[in-house]
Amino acid sequence: MGNFRSPIIPTTMDLPLNSIPAAYFKKNDGTLYFGSLDGFYWFNPEDISLNETPPKVAITQLSIFGKKVRISQNLELNHNQNTLTFNMASLVFSSPGKNQFKYMLEIMTKNWVSNGL
Repeated sequence: MGNFRSPIIPTTMDLPLNSIPAAYFKKNDGTLYFGSLDGFYWFNPEDISLNETPPKVAITQLSIFGKKVRISQNLELNHNQNTLTFNMASLVFSSPGKNQFKYMLEIMTKNWVSNGL
């Protein structure tokens, strides 16, 4: 797998950005303050760390030409079974809306392909 970096952002980072007018302040220690219609929010960017551990992903379904196939450890396919669909699920549940998937067909391409949020 390629390099993986995922930011761990403090809870206060879930800012209602659509309701923040141009009210902000940066303290000498780097803490950022944002005003909103509901009050104010703050965080220090130095408190943001990166999660270097790749998340676990499960293949939940495999289809060949649209027909579901039982997933097994040593699945062998015929040469004409060449249209596959994989359904995947991230096993990271803290912010499921922020999960993103990438895949690569190693023989066909050298680049990762983004596939959904």
